Amino acid sequence: MTQNKKFLDLLFIISTYIIFILVLAYVYNFDLSYFIQFSQYTDINELPLKISTTNNVGYDGQYYFRLAFNPLNFEEKYIGISIGNATYRYSRLGYPILLWLFSFNQINLIIPISIILNFISILLIYFINLRIFKHLNIDKTYLIAICLLPGFIFCIARSLPEIIEILFISLYLLLYLKNKKFLFIIIASFAILIRETSIMFVLVIFIYDYLKNKGSFSSLYFSFPLFIYGIWILIIYSLFQESPFHTGFKLHFEPPFFGIFKMAGLFFSNNPISKQIVFLFEYIFLYSTIILAFMSLKASNLNPLIKYSFILYAVYFLCLNPVVLSSDWAFMRIFLELNYLSSLLIFSVHNLYARIYKFFMIFILQFAILRIIVDQFIEYFPEKTLF
Repeated sequence: MTQNKKFLDLLFIISTYIIFILVLAYVYNFDLSYFIQFSQYTDINELPLKISTTNNVGYDGQYYFRLAFNPLNFEEKYIGISIGNATYRYSRLGYPILLWLFSFNQINLIIPISIILNFISILLIYFINLRIFKHLNIDKTYLIAICLLPGFIFCIARSLPEIIEILFISLYLLLYLKNKKFLFIIIASFAILIRETSIMFVLVIFIYDYLKNKGSFSSLYFSFPLFIYGIWILIIYSLFQESPFHTGFKLHFEPPFFGIFKMAGLFFSNNPISKQIVFLFEYIFLYSTIILAFMSLKASNLNPLIKYSFILYAVYFLCLNPVVLSSDWAFMRIFLELNYLSSLLIFSVHNLYARIYKFFMIFILQFAILRIIVDQFIEYFPEKTLF
């Protein structure tokens, strides 16, 4: 990849996300609290910040916001925000800690920092994966697509942590490939605290390395993040007398593909045609990605741990409950880990399908941008002229 091509790719990535953020902020009348989606039940008299609440129960961003202001406050209600499923929320303390650190405990900085942090993470994903592509011998012309995963847009629009999770997954994959054990332990441990589903990739790395090295003691280093996470879960249990696995942490599975068929029946009978068309494009993207990645497994010369991780994440995704699959605000974000691994597999083969998929992914990103802008405009400011 020439320097000129790298510059143009970065310019496209930067301009895409800056334009999206600015247009969405404009739709919100530059009231950044709409990125967080505070519940109508938020007590604004207790919250030391001027915000706008939604007409519903809000979204996950409000809990990350509350924890980011004081990560070690364990009260059920604090600064006007009641926290549900406390054990589940505190098991994902990594992202609020980052917001707390970078906002310097200034509550008025948390929301803008959450937006900036997601944006910077995308740029870091580019540079880290530049080294991963070089190490795995993947054509760098596909690198731009890794930074344009369509699910990123949904994370930015709600100030959620999945982009940062992909950053940490990329980083600890690179550290493993470079055999940097100590740094791997630190980064992988924190990644699991951002979103516990990262544990699947860490688990595969540990098992793969242990078997590859025939039970070598050195492989045990890669199991440390699992023990660290286990200790944190025990601490949470001692605080709340309840495990995250018994609250919102509980994943609702169906036999493979059953959730998809149930969701399809519910979705196409309960939604207007405009929403059906939007979701249809997104479903085609999701499942074509999985199919192409499976088709690439045999031809790909990637490290087997990436292939095994992809298979594990694919099984997990294909067994998800219809509740998750019926909203793109959920499934487009939850798909990100699998999307990242699938993309590595697809692009490692470098055939016609990979080239088509690259442009299809960029098209879906642009489609998702339009979907979110129009959706939020209609929902919050239907009386306003967009342009």
